[in-house]
Amino acid sequence: MSGSEKLSESQRAQSAFRESEEHYRAVAEAATDAIITIDSASTILVVNPAAERIFGYSSDEMIGQPLTMLMPEYLRHLHKAGITSYMETGRKHIGWAAVQLPGLHKSNAEIPLEISFADFTNDGQHFFIGIARNISERKRLQDRQARLARQAVLHAEVSAAVSESEKPTREMLQICAAALVRHLDAAFARIWLVSNEQKVLQLAASAGLYTHLDGAHARIPVGSFKIGLIAAVQKPHLTNSVQTDERVSDKDWARREGMISFAGFPLLVEGRTVGVIAMFARQCLEQDAIEALESVAPVIAQGIERKRTEDTLRDTQRLIQAIFDNSSAVIHVQDLEGHFVLVNRKFEEVAGLRSPEILGKTSFDLFPLNAAAYHASDRQVIATGTASETEEVFTTDRGDRVFLTTKSLLSDESGKPYALFG
Repeated sequence: MSGSEKLSESQRAQSAFRESEEHYRAVAEAATDAIITIDSASTILVVNPAAERIFGYSSDEMIGQPLTMLMPEYLRHLHKAGITSYMETGRKHIGWAAVQLPGLHKSNAEIPLEISFADFTNDGQHFFIGIARNISERKRLQDRQARLARQAVLHAEVSAAVSESEKPTREMLQICAAALVRHLDAAFARIWLVSNEQKVLQLAASAGLYTHLDGAHARIPVGSFKIGLIAAVQKPHLTNSVQTDERVSDKDWARREGMISFAGFPLLVEGRTVGVIAMFARQCLEQDAIEALESVAPVIAQGIERKRTEDTLRDTQRLIQAIFDNSSAVIHVQDLEGHFVLVNRKFEEVAGLRSPEILGKTSFDLFPLNAAAYHASDRQVIATGTASETEEVFTTDRGDRVFLTTKSLLSDESGKPYALFG
């Protein structure tokens, strides 16, 4: 190759290099991701405009400074060790493609980033390029989706707890309080029940930081403190500024424990307050968390009301059973299809059977010799709606016994018959 040809080749190479630099600069200027070049000492050499937008520093503030200025303190020693190890061994201590790491904004706030790395040499010197994408919005959406999923599980767990009729009220409410702590990131959650006199809130469940049911907040007068006011005015109280909230009586406690937010909702059934549900958290409550708490409040309220109704019914049934059992008469109640639903102790004695052997069965199952006569008199009372008084024979292995039997219909509030009393 002649000297002129060599010169021409060199000029073309230089021209191509300049074009590649200009091309790189144009791409870097237009990129929405931060592009940062550092040397082997981790000193920032070049940054693009996107790096200024993402990290909040001007290029003059970044160039010449260590890359660690853009990292949280707890990652800086790891970065230095990784660079040193790579320069010595050529081995990477982390992946270099789409690594999710936090960056540090000029305001000292952490930024979720997705970073890719590359390295190259020029004139015997080693350089590194990092491309960082701000994924704050993606993380926000992912976090919201995760929260919504947890809140769906919360609603399912609360609904399952209140639907289990065998569980005592306090056990049901404890499951609900624990679910709030678990799925809404509450520091602790509590549920109070209004007393029958509607004057005092009694702490019934507590989960998280505090699990005791005694102490200063075990009984709160309706209308007093933030919990009592929620019950009295029947409106929620929400704040992300617990440490300065006028309704929080012990602000020193809130500061000491790092409490940030509070949410309390009245538990209402048909305009009546049956309780209050509340939670404290060490972070601000997002709107979706507040909506989740608001959505489970009526479910828990209905569960409390149903439990109270069931308890009242059981108490009434026990009272009726006690009255029946202490009567010398043989007493029974059957549904309109003839199945026994209640018998007293005297009935068990005469029949020679215990109530579990009787309930749910008919006269044809238990007393086949006399069932036809019993059934006929039952149908007459049901058909006419008129009470009857007749003599009925009960046949046993010891002979026949004759009873004077009075039968009448039991009706609901609308007057519709639902059972036969005898």
